[in-house]
Amino acid sequence: AKVAQGDYEGAIEEYEEMLRNDPEKPFPIAEMGKIYAEKLKDPQKALAVIQKHLNSHEWPEDDAAFLMFRMVDIQVDPLGDFEGARDRLQQIIGAFPNTRHSANAHHRMNEVEQQQFKLAMDQRLKSGGAGA
Repeated sequence: AKVAQGDYEGAIEEYEEMLRNDPEKPFPIAEMGKIYAEKLKDPQKALAVIQKHLNSHEWPEDDAAFLMFRMVDIQVDPLGDFEGARDRLQQIIGAFPNTRHSANAHHRMNEVEQQQFKLAMDQRLKSGGAGA
C-alpha cells in the first residue's frame, strides 16, 4: 500500500520490519531492491541491500538463486552492466550445478547477450551506421 501511495521509504521500513520478524524470507529483500532500483533510482543501493542480506546467512538454494537473479535484473536494467550480470550468472551456474537454476542462468545468459548486442546495434545506427 505504501508503494502505491508513493511512500517508498515507508515501504522499505515495512519490508525491514517483515525481515526482523522473519529473516528467512527473500521476498521483502527482493522488493526492497526493486524499490531502490525502480522507484528511488538507486540501483547501486538496491544491489548492496540484496548482497548484504544474501551474505547475512546460509539461504536455501531456491531463495539464494531468487535473490541472485533479482540482482542480475538490476544489473541489466537499469544499470546496463552486462559484464556484471554475466559474472553473476556464472556464479549461479557454479553455485547450483546441474539444477534448474543453472539451466535458467544459461538461458538468461543468452538473453543478456542478445540485449547487449541489440543495444550496441541501436547505438551504432543512431551514430550513423556500421561503416560511418
